Amino acid sequence: MYKITQCEPDGEFYPQQCDVITKECWCVDETGIEIKGTRALPWISDVRCVRISPPNYSQRKPRVTVKCPSNLPAVFCPRNNCKRGRCPASPTAECIQYRCRTCDALFYNPDTYHPVTCLYHKFSCFYDGNYYQHGEEFNMGCSLTCYCYQGGLRCRARCLLRNKPSCTDPVIIQDPLDECCKIYACRDKSFMNESISLFDDLKSRRRKRDLGITYLKND
Repeated sequence: MYKITQCEPDGEFYPQQCDVITKECWCVDETGIEIKGTRALPWISDVRCVRISPPNYSQRKPRVTVKCPSNLPAVFCPRNNCKRGRCPASPTAECIQYRCRTCDALFYNPDTYHPVTCLYHKFSCFYDGNYYQHGEEFNMGCSLTCYCYQGGLRCRARCLLRNKPSCTDPVIIQDPLDECCKIYACRDKSFMNESISLFDDLKSRRRKRDLGITYLKND
């Protein structure tokens, strides 16, 4: 996907990021990491991407607060929309008043303070005995990575050898972040580890086999 990172004037990540090709949008946390379950097309999504801060117990009246994005000014809301709001997808979610340009009920996860979607029944997916919410990602073994999209599954190859380094004679080693995948590495001091030693040993044995040279396996 082709992505352009959007930022606030103060340098922070804009709470909502979008793909200019697919038009999909999703919420991100303070570090720019996608919040699972929030990816959707804007015109069918009910998620409000904002920064939700936990209560500050040093204050006289600690309460959960919402920080509006720079392009959505805070407004006064005469009534609390949470009294009529319901979230069937996340029954444990808590509600707070949304006051960024419009007034609405905003549901969030009380453990992470991340916004959640309430469209579980309409856009959920079922696979291998498990339900997945719209935008939720999971792995199908070591072959595919899939995510639920409007009630259907979209999948891509889990492991792809990309970003081949410009160094001479690069090697392929185990990805330390994913036991199913391999990555490229340069043959320098920082990568002289057991993976490269094993790679060299297998390469040497294969070369001897091709040349018809027999060898004894050491116990």
